[in-house]
Amino acid sequence: MIYRSTRKLTLTREGERLLLAARNMLEAVESELLELSLSGKEPSGELRITLGSILSQSQLTDIIAKFSMTYPRIKIVLDYSDMRKDLIEGTRRRLG
Repeated sequence: MIYRSTRKLTLTREGERLLLAARNMLEAVESELLELSLSGKEPSGELRITLGSILSQSQLTDIIAKFSMTYPRIKIVLDYSDMRKDLIEGTRRRLG
């Protein structure tokens, strides 16, 4: 893969191909690492919010909408309900 003479070293054709392949692999890895580091800085995931139905017309809804526009990678699931919910078990009971 390397030609060696008393004065210098040069790559063979196979060595040049290997060098090019190694550079391409390194660039791909560096690009992916950069993409991962950038995507990790922006919050993402799912946020479930349960609120009483009386709050559906409140300023809180506007605040949640602004939050959603600021962080588009967060999926917000809003549930306006007057039913008491056990968020762990997922059961519902009427407030009262």
